[in-house]
Amino acid sequence: MVRLFLIFLIAGSLMSCGVSTEHLKEGIKKIPVDKNYFARKFRNKYNVKIPNEVDSKSVYREVFLIENGKKYESNKLRDFSLLRFYENGCVNKFIITKSQDLERIDLNPDDRGYRGVVYTKKDKCLVSFFVPVSETYRYGLQKKIISVEGDTLFMKYKNEDFITVYVKDSISNKNLKYIANW
Repeated sequence: MVRLFLIFLIAGSLMSCGVSTEHLKEGIKKIPVDKNYFARKFRNKYNVKIPNEVDSKSVYREVFLIENGKKYESNKLRDFSLLRFYENGCVNKFIITKSQDLERIDLNPDDRGYRGVVYTKKDKCLVSFFVPVSETYRYGLQKKIISVEGDTLFMKYKNEDFITVYVKDSISNKNLKYIANW
């Protein structure tokens, strides 16, 4: 009986070690309940700002993936991602269905998208997103390295040969008015 109690106690404490979250208005994505989460993790430790080459008045649309040197076209997939960068170093990753018109999509960061920040650490430009990191949809941080060449943005995991390639695309005036603040 004591063993069973200890097992439940340990299992319960391990399961509660994650970040407390709440759903966004769209009902699927989650964000940290702690409004200072990104400040504690990044703003108070690193230089949080977007690279000079990134245009905050545009979005970056996923066009293809490179894995182990092989190119996979994103336009053959059902969904693709859009990145929206904000002047204060915030970034949103939106998952968009291929059939949706970019001009009509509402990119309100208070309602949808995965939240993240762009920062510099040891002369590398990094982005960290608060996303599901396990099969059970436990949320945590996913860190990637970004580089920009012209209108093309490259995002890759630190130790993997997997690169997502994005190109700059226009954004509607209605979506330009949104401000991210986390």
